[in-house]
Amino acid sequence: MPAAITHFRNESALVKISLQPAGQRLDLQFTALIPFPQSAVWQAITEPDLVSQWMPVRILDMDLHPGGLGHLQNPDGSIGLSEITRYEPPRAFGFQGYANGQTPGERDNLVRFDLDSNGQETQLTGAQTIDSRPLAPLVACGWEACLAALEAVLGRQPVRMAPPTIAAFEHFLHELALDQPTLEPIPGGARIRFERQTLMQPLAKVWGVLTGGLDLRVGDFAPPLFTGANASGRIATVEPPTELEYLLANGGRVRWRLHEHFGSTRFDLTVAVPRTVDVDQTATAWHDHLEAVVARVIAAD
Repeated sequence: MPAAITHFRNESALVKISLQPAGQRLDLQFTALIPFPQSAVWQAITEPDLVSQWMPVRILDMDLHPGGLGHLQNPDGSIGLSEITRYEPPRAFGFQGYANGQTPGERDNLVRFDLDSNGQETQLTGAQTIDSRPLAPLVACGWEACLAALEAVLGRQPVRMAPPTIAAFEHFLHELALDQPTLEPIPGGARIRFERQTLMQPLAKVWGVLTGGLDLRVGDFAPPLFTGANASGRIATVEPPTELEYLLANGGRVRWRLHEHFGSTRFDLTVAVPRTVDVDQTATAWHDHLEAVVARVIAAD
């Protein structure tokens, strides 16, 4: 899937954001035009007292040279180590937050910044290495809040770190094309798969909306919200509130799996179709239906 790029306004900073492969992981990359000189921005991203004001951690100490270690306090109160990976004043800075708190590992939090002067403004290009595509919109929401807070610190204004909103999450999800399916050939046909995260939508709520409160059993026809405008079929498997699979008359099958993730629901929707079916047209129909389901869940009380 090609990387998607979007622009959005973060108070006065114009931001470009994209998702790129990084080995077995992903880089969430962003560019912001900060209306302050490069020297001031450099100071704000490297001095512990200032960093602690616009990032969701408290920097206890920081040894500013490549390989230097620092201690930080996480929002949950735990203390962890980070290592400086780039230090080229006033242009490049990066750090590696140890995932286990004490030693480096494959799942460490990797963050880097590059600064470029633009007169009295500074172009800040940053990236964070992440593991999960579905959670990329939440990370993007976090950086949107951090960049707004950074500008407030630079402007000596009160810092307001607002929690992510459903609207912002959905915006980034669509702009990063994380609502799109993957298509792969299988014997006799193709498989269409959606892995679609939501925000603040509990599993019980999602299952209740999908089922309409019905007590579903094997052999029943799948209800409309599991099928949309597509053909229904007999339920082959149902395990409330996490799974429903039904079989189609043309030999295909549709499987819904719901996962609780960070207090919200992740959809794992798989549609297997025979080679006689137009895969692209079917994928578009299921995409539109899943988006309609998510919108209905969000709107539900």
